[in-house]
Amino acid sequence: MQPLKMPRSEVSTITEHKNLGPVLSDRSDDRLVTHNFALSEKAKQPRPIGPDPIPQIRIICKGRLVSLSTAEIEFIESAANYVEVHAGGSTYRVRSTLKQFLNRLSPTIFVRIHRCTIVNLSHVKRCRAIRRGDSLLTLHNGRELVVSRKHKEAQNALRALA
Repeated sequence: MQPLKMPRSEVSTITEHKNLGPVLSDRSDDRLVTHNFALSEKAKQPRPIGPDPIPQIRIICKGRLVSLSTAEIEFIESAANYVEVHAGGSTYRVRSTLKQFLNRLSPTIFVRIHRCTIVNLSHVKRCRAIRRGDSLLTLHNGRELVVSRKHKEAQNALRALA
C-alpha cells in the first residue's frame, strides 16, 4: 500500500491544527519538528501561580447544572471514569478527569496529594507523617486523606502550612 502523498503546505496545516505530528513523523519537514518541540515544551511548563482565577465552578451532576464556590470544595477524588467533588457535606459525581479539574482550579489553593485525590489546602486541619514518606491529612470535617510520597509539590505545600 502506497502512502498518501499530500502537498507540503497541507501537511503542516493539518499538523498545526490537529497535532498529527507522530502520525506524520516520516516526513522531514522542519516546521513539523519545530511545532512538536514547541508543544512538548509548553506541556512541561508549570501552571501559573496567582490568585484564584475562578471563584466558582459549574458542574453538571445528575443532569443539573450546579454552581460551587471553590472555597466550599473540600477535596476531589477519582472514582473510575468520574470524579467526586466533596463540598459542604455533599458529594457531586461528575464525568471528568482529575487533571481537567486541577487545570480549572487555582494551584495555590488546590494541590494533588495522590494519583486519585486533590485537596483544598484551606480545609486542612493537620498533617502527620505515617510510613515510608507518606503523610496523613486531617480535614476540618474529620475526614482523613493519604498524601503520597510521590507528590513532592503537595508535601512542600503542606510543610509551608505548618
